[in-house]
Amino acid sequence: MSEKIANQVKEVKQSAKAEISLIRERAAREIKALKAAEYAAARPAQAEKRAQNAALRAERKAAEAAIPKRYSIGEEIFNSVTHGIGAGLAAAAIVLLIVRAVVYAPDDGKGFYITSFAVFGASLFVLYLMSTLYHALTPYGAKKVFAIFDHSSIYLLIAGTYTPFCLTVLRGTMGWVLFAVIWGLAVAGMTFYAIFGSRMRLLSAVTYVLMGWLVVVAFKPMSETLPWLSLVLLITGGVAYTVGCIFYALKKIKWMHSVWHLFVIAGSAFHFFSVYYSIPV
Repeated sequence: MSEKIANQVKEVKQSAKAEISLIRERAAREIKALKAAEYAAARPAQAEKRAQNAALRAERKAAEAAIPKRYSIGEEIFNSVTHGIGAGLAAAAIVLLIVRAVVYAPDDGKGFYITSFAVFGASLFVLYLMSTLYHALTPYGAKKVFAIFDHSSIYLLIAGTYTPFCLTVLRGTMGWVLFAVIWGLAVAGMTFYAIFGSRMRLLSAVTYVLMGWLVVVAFKPMSETLPWLSLVLLITGGVAYTVGCIFYALKKIKWMHSVWHLFVIAGSAFHFFSVYYSIPV
């Protein structure tokens, strides 16, 4: 009797195990089918997303192709490398100018020397950095933005170059008036270029030259105060920038813009040494 009951219990257990196994297999098949259905449902969405991405890439390439390339790849590499080197030298110039002011500037005006020298060095660095980034970018949205930064930084450099001469050489009423006028023109120029962009390119080029040579109104007091070497370097730098503008105007001719870059480097180097030696030792 007990053996019969044991056999029945054994059969029930085996039957239960078999049923559980069938349930597990059925559940596994259902889960697999569900995953397959989910994957099949997701495929059209993924395909649509891939198609959208491909369309966006094609649209971007078409837009890039539609934008006239102003400079060749070789020119852009040259332009970005030369002004990249200029940015590195400008960073070093900031340090040298501040050290020069701290060590040799007279005590009664040391603060003006340090601040104005730093402003000049910083404006020089910003110009080279913006120019490097502009020429390094492909002709698409970001390049348009950096074109504004690039041209605006020229106004910034002109005002930054005036700053040490206005605040440490001229001083007084003449210095502060010229300082206010040149920075006012720079802010106005940057604002108008940000609004009107390339439509102001010719006007901006003329404005750069006029702002640069506005210093002639204060030439007499500057020539009486500024050390001879610093004065010569200041004038030479202005001439270098002005001659460079001729090549800037011829930028449609290949490599002329690159020549302009070299004149910018020369002009900024002359002005760096002019500011550096403006403190008599």
